[in-house]
Amino acid sequence: MKTLRSQATALLVAILAIPLITTGCFNREPEHAQGPTAPEPSGSFPDAYLANPQAYPSSCFALPVPWMSQMPPKNPNHSDEYAWTQTNNCGQACCAMLGGYYNNGSTAPWVIDAENDFLHHPKPYGNTTGASTLQYLLREFHALNSNSFVGNGPDDVVMEGARGRPVIVGVRTRMQLTGRPHWMLFVGWDGNYMYFHDPGRSRAQDGRYVRYTVNQFWQCWNNQGRKYIPVYR
Repeated sequence: MKTLRSQATALLVAILAIPLITTGCFNREPEHAQGPTAPEPSGSFPDAYLANPQAYPSSCFALPVPWMSQMPPKNPNHSDEYAWTQTNNCGQACCAMLGGYYNNGSTAPWVIDAENDFLHHPKPYGNTTGASTLQYLLREFHALNSNSFVGNGPDDVVMEGARGRPVIVGVRTRMQLTGRPHWMLFVGWDGNYMYFHDPGRSRAQDGRYVRYTVNQFWQCWNNQGRKYIPVYR
C-alpha cells in the first residue's frame, strides 16, 4: 500500500510540473474564453490553417499568464472614454503581463507608469512602441529574453506558444482591419482557435483568453506586417 501511494504521489507531481495543458483536448477551451469579436474573412481569403494543418500542435495549451489592461491611472478630470482614446500602453501592458508571469511581478496599473518612466515616455498615456522598444523593455526592465521575427504563417506563433513561450504579436484592435495598430499577447491554442490576452479591454469586458480563428488572426496580422516576439526567461 505504501508503495502504491508513493507511486501515485510521484505521478501527481510529474503531472503538475507540466506547464501546458496537453494531449487530446481539441474540444476544450481555456477558462474565461470569449467568443470571436472580429468578422470571419471572406471566402476568397486563403485558409491559413487548412492549407497546412500538420504545421500546428497536435495538443492544446493555455499558458497561465496573468492579464492586465493597458488603461493607466488617468487624470481625474478625464473620462474613461477620453482615456481609452489617448492610451498608447498596449506594448507596456504586454510586457507587464510577462513580468508577472516569469518573475511573479505585479500587474497593477502602477507598473505601466514605472515602465513609461523607464522609457522616458509621458505618463499616464505613454507613447507607441515598436518591437525594438519592447525588447529593450523586456530585457532591461523585466530581465527577460526575446526574439523579434517576421512570420511566414500563424503556425510560427502557435508553435512558439506550444514550446511554452508567450508571444507578443503586432495586430490591430479587436483583430479588425479598421482598428488601430495594437500589441496582443498570444497564450493558447485548442485546435480550432488561437487565444490572446488583449490589453485593450477594460476589466468589465475582460481581455483574458479572447479567442480568434486562425484566419481571423492571419488576415489582421498579415495586414500589419506579421511581427511576433516570443518571450522567455
